[in-house]
Amino acid sequence: MTNLKSVLFINSYRQYNAGEIAGFTNEFAEQLVEGGVAVYHHPPRAKLNDDIAPDDAGKAAEANAAPKPLEEVVHGAVKAVHRGFGRWFIEDTEGNTISGPHKRREMRDKGLTT
Repeated sequence: MTNLKSVLFINSYRQYNAGEIAGFTNEFAEQLVEGGVAVYHHPPRAKLNDDIAPDDAGKAAEANAAPKPLEEVVHGAVKAVHRGFGRWFIEDTEGNTISGPHKRREMRDKGLTT
């Protein structure tokens, strides 16, 4: 059986679009990464609660946290948050999602972005 590497496409390549994940042989995956078309994708592995030591619990929660936003625009009690791939969310100041995903044009029409 061939060992496959998962890659996340950051640019379009043949039938793959940016944001898609696919598996390839080690050599071809390396060519895609070196060519700037993709990055290695390592999905998080789930741990059972029994496997997590008390001091590792914070690290596990941090690893499963939502990704940092690419852009934030604060408007009083709400903020517009760009999470990538054209997805915008409206959140309160504590980070709770109020609505979304939205396109940038929708956010601009609501007066939350420029």
